Amino acid sequence: MSGRRRRSGGRRTPEDEERPSWFVTAYHEIVTLPGGPGYRSVELLYPQNGLPAGEYGFVEYYCTDSRCDCRNLHLNVYGGEPLSHLATINVSLDPGGFADLGVEEQYFLDPFNPQSEYSPALLELFRENLLADEAYMGRLEERMHIAKRIGRRNAERGPQPTGVPRQ
Repeated sequence: MSGRRRRSGGRRTPEDEERPSWFVTAYHEIVTLPGGPGYRSVELLYPQNGLPAGEYGFVEYYCTDSRCDCRNLHLNVYGGEPLSHLATINVSLDPGGFADLGVEEQYFLDPFNPQSEYSPALLELFRENLLADEAYMGRLEERMHIAKRIGRRNAERGPQPTGVPRQ
């Protein structure tokens, strides 16, 4: 299909050189709809698997590139006192995951974004708690479609003058 590219991370074309490699936007920055914010949290009442007790927030960042047909997102994980970024998890909603990049997994720690000593344990926390929640995974799928629609709509409108919010 013309104009479509990068299923998982894919191949860049000469026209891509003018653009960032991947447009990702926090869900709560592009959508204000009923159904809750673009994050999910898990609270540990006691230390587990090397993670201190406390609340860990998984903030959703979706690809909004109008010319990209990937179904990938990032989950940035925050926690601790003071609150800080602890991990970035790549998530592919395609069963093939990131196979075209040589990665067998659908879910893995992003090698290009900041990680912490807790990142591997947070990936396991995601796998054991959030991945097992069918309603949550369905919500990620639904929000992926919303983010793509917004990305296409914004691309059709063209650049907006600085300081003018998109409607």
